[in-house]
Amino acid sequence: MLRDVPACAALFEHVALHNGDEVFGSFDVIGHEQGVDIWLVHTLLGDFFEEQLKVAAGTLAVAVDGLDDALQKQFGGRRFADSDSVGVIVDRFDSAPGFYL
Repeated sequence: MLRDVPACAALFEHVALHNGDEVFGSFDVIGHEQGVDIWLVHTLLGDFFEEQLKVAAGTLAVAVDGLDDALQKQFGGRRFADSDSVGVIVDRFDSAPGFYL
């Protein structure tokens, strides 16, 4: 959703208080030298992986649309959708402990 968001107490409080607001997904905050990246993530169980993946991807895309704008307005940072972020995403995930697909 957002990258390079300045880390602050208000952001972490917002994430803690609103992490269960979405039907699908929860916030994941990954820290790095430039601040934090904020993601909306969802765990798939894998029983019917292809169908679950399609539903999860579509549902998360709808949830993120608008949520990223609201968080950016409140806390700053840059939307992943607005930038050439593919290289940044790969580099940060490669160094993020516990990240997996």
